Amino acid sequence: MKRPSAPRAVAALAFIWLMLLSLVVLSLAGSITRQDEQRRRDAPDAQIAELQNRAAALEAFQAAVEAAPAHVTEQKLQRAGDLWQQQGDELSQQVAIHTAQIAELKSRLEAQSQQLASTAATRPKPRKPEAKSRPATVAPTFQVLGVEFRGGQRFLAIQPNGSLGLTQVRLLSLGDAEGQWRLEELTAQSALFRVGHQTRRLAVPQE
Repeated sequence: MKRPSAPRAVAALAFIWLMLLSLVVLSLAGSITRQDEQRRRDAPDAQIAELQNRAAALEAFQAAVEAAPAHVTEQKLQRAGDLWQQQGDELSQQVAIHTAQIAELKSRLEAQSQQLASTAATRPKPRKPEAKSRPATVAPTFQVLGVEFRGGQRFLAIQPNGSLGLTQVRLLSLGDAEGQWRLEELTAQSALFRVGHQTRRLAVPQE
């Protein structure tokens, strides 16, 4: 059996391809036709829906208009303007009153400041307390020789200034006095005397 030649095979394939293409075109044409018909059927419904939406919008607008406040007349505007003007005048008066009060307080403060400054300038300066003069220190009229013990009692041996003889030596116990000098306290290192309103401590010579 002979095989078909190449030109016949090509022609057959072209024929098949054309047939398939024709089927596709016919299918697409049918689909488009069906969509057009469906669109025609849906068109009245879409128009009705659009009309319903417009009617709802008109009803909402009417309700908003009815709920809005009444129209403001020129007379009402005039009354409101008069009220605002009155309130503004009252506020201006209050500001003027407060300004005058502040100015008065400021003048009073300045007057008080000047009065205080003048008072401080004329006030005499406090005098410094005078230093109390200390009483002159009284020099002893004797010299301390030492401490002696007699009969278990402590005595202070003194001798008048300028005296060299032992006969002028005197023994003082507590409470004894040499001139204005009264012995108040006696230790091995010092002797405390009271001279008038003063006290003097004299050292005891150590052998």
